[in-house]
Formats: sequence, structure tokens, C-alpha cells
Amino acid sequence: MYIWVVLVTFMTLLYAFNLSIRGDERRLAIEPLAEAEVSRFAIHHRMGQQYIREHSPKSDSNPVGVEGDKITYDKGILSYTTDLGDYAPVGFKIKAYDASEKEGYKTEVYCAVDGDWSTEAADCKAEGVVRFLVTYGPIPERWLNHSSGTPNNDFLNALQNIFEIDNTIGYATETTSGPYKMQLQGREDNVLYLPNLVVDSGGFSQICSCSGCRRCLVYFSAYVTSKQVLPEGGTEGGGEGGEGGEGGEGGSDPVTPTP
Repeated sequence: MYIWVVLVTFMTLLYAFNLSIRGDERRLAIEPLAEAEVSRFAIHHRMGQQYIREHSPKSDSNPVGVEGDKITYDKGILSYTTDLGDYAPVGFKIKAYDASEKEGYKTEVYCAVDGDWSTEAADCKAEGVVRFLVTYGPIPERWLNHSSGTPNNDFLNALQNIFEIDNTIGYATETTSGPYKMQLQGREDNVLYLPNLVVDSGGFSQICSCSGCRRCLVYFSAYVTSKQVLPEGGTEGGGEGGEGGEGGEGGSDPVTPTP
């Protein structure tokens, strides 16, 4: 009797090896892992957005801001220890960029001259300066297609599942469209062109824009001050008002460069 039990068990195992893989296995088992990484990345950026809100002038649309009419933050990389740590969800483990491992994320503020998104503003706090909040970092190795160097379908599906067709998040790739050097690309064909100031300076230029580097995941937001005229190619955004770019600092709608 024991021999028959062993034999049946062995034959069952052999049969199991010949079963076809479920057609929805990747959607049920693999994509959720990619979604977890995308969500972690998005939280890093939203910590930066909250930091900007709380360091921007208080208004009806931004009740958590500071008193006065000037921002209290400056350009540069925001430290996850000193600047953003207080905005992390309870239990959230920050994945700061590790140069030795070439993984993790950075969140950085860039300040551009009004009307010229390739030139850095001397004074980030001056009226009319366009401020970019950018979170970026290499896409983890397991989510890359090693033939093309671009994210695999599981990762692209995860982006689409979480953000749908939001073009302010995607992976950075080179472009020759107009004056722009790099763009964000997602699961769909819609793209967002990154300002050359971001591409050519700061941490982004060292981690994401060098030739042959691993593709970077990028989340982009832009903020304008009131009564500002956006450079050609910009769209409305930046907070309440919206029309003609007259938005208050700290709004959630990004100003997006277009060709």
C-alpha cells in the first residue's frame, strides 16, 4: 500500500510539471510586485510635494503654508533625513539613492528663469521663477528588458495600472524633438519633455542623462508664482487660477513642457 501511495504521488508531481502556466499569472503574481516599486517611488515624490506645500505661502488653496508671500525652500536635492522624513507615511521605508548599488531615489528642486527653461535662476525665491520638483532614480534591474535597456512589460503595466495615462511619471529616454534632449515615456505613446535645465544639471545629470546609463524612473511637477506668464510650450497649472498660468505656489497640477 505504501508503495502505491509513493507511486501515485510521484506521478502526480510529474503531471504537474506538464501543466500549462496560467494565462493571468503575470497579472496576478508579477505585476503586483512592480506596482509595489512604482508606489514606493510615487510616495517619495509626494513627500516632496507636501514639503513644497508647507514651505510655500499660505492661501485658501494651501492652508498648510507659511505666512508671507515668499517661499521658504531653495533649489537642490532634498534630504530624506532632514527635509522629507516627516512626510513619510507611518512605517514607510525610505529608499534613498545608493551610489554604490546604483539604486534608490532622489528628490530635487530646480529653479528656471521665466521664459527660458534651460537657464538656472540666480534666486530661486524671486517672483516669476519656474520651480521644478523632480524625483528620479534607476529602474531596478529585475524590471528591465536587457535587450532594449527599457522597462519590461510588467513594469510598464504597473505604471499604467497606478497612473493610467499620466505623463508626469515615466522612464527617461533621449529625444531629438525640438530643443529638448530627454523625455518621459510611459506605457502609452504620450510623452513629457524634460526641461534642459534638469537634464544638464544637478543629480539628474549624473544619474539619469549620461549615455548608456540604466533607464531612470522620473516623476515631474512644476510650480509657478501668481501672475506669471509661462514660456511658450507651457500649459496651465500650478494651483488655483490656472488661466494663463496664473496659479499659486503649491498647486497639484503640474506645468508641462510640450513641443
